[in-house]
Amino acid sequence: MTRPLGVLVAAVISAAVLLFIAVLLTQPLRFPLAGEQGLLSLGFWVALTLVASASAVKSPRGPAVSVSSTPILAAGFLGGPLAAAIVAGLGTFERREVRGLVPWYGTLYNHACLVISAIAATAVFDILGGADLEGQAVISLLAGLAAGVTYFVANELLSGIAIAVREGRGLGSVVRSDLSAYGLALLGLAPLAWLMAFAYLYIGPLMVVLFALPLYTTRAAYQSVVELRKMFTQTIRALASAIDARDPSTKRHSEHVAGIAVEIGQEMGVNEAELEI
Repeated sequence: MTRPLGVLVAAVISAAVLLFIAVLLTQPLRFPLAGEQGLLSLGFWVALTLVASASAVKSPRGPAVSVSSTPILAAGFLGGPLAAAIVAGLGTFERREVRGLVPWYGTLYNHACLVISAIAATAVFDILGGADLEGQAVISLLAGLAAGVTYFVANELLSGIAIAVREGRGLGSVVRSDLSAYGLALLGLAPLAWLMAFAYLYIGPLMVVLFALPLYTTRAAYQSVVELRKMFTQTIRALASAIDARDPSTKRHSEHVAGIAVEIGQEMGVNEAELEI
């Protein structure tokens, strides 16, 4: 880990811890995630988020993407910033982290980003009057949309900065790449989070489970896009290998040229789509 990356990781983790303490002292859990029964409800959202995080999709040249933002936001809409922070911190462990495939500081940084994003999003939701799901449904829904945008922007900026520092790329290039790949799809999950919170409040947990289908559909659609891109890349590599096999003196020449071209593109600051081409 380079020094700039280490400073960034330490700063973001420290900010997340301080922000969580501030929320813990000033923003108690609210109904229906408060009290004895509330702990069970909070556990329900943590478990739901763990399931969503376990099915994260690893993009070819970017971070893993999951639909965990939906239960995180829903828990925040119901229980406030503290609920969102707890669910984001405890419910977002994925298989790569459990298997030790992600460095410890990477795991801490990822969770810190999610905690900060969840608190910021839920704070926006409350400020805009969204907490009254029953009396002001339209205002609450609009506040939920604003919270979803806040969550995505905050998380994208924090994760994008880390990628830019680690790989020596421009932040603009990283953000444009992520937006083109999955930005609109993740933003579209915000109203679904509001519906989940509304259904939980008025019908119960069993109704929330039914929302697993649209979440799975969103995840499956992104998985299909990633697999299609991988198949295309593998086809190109196979063609290049077939050409190289005809002349041993030029073996792996195409691969070397591609690598050099990508490095030049990174130095020039071109966007991710151009790097892929």
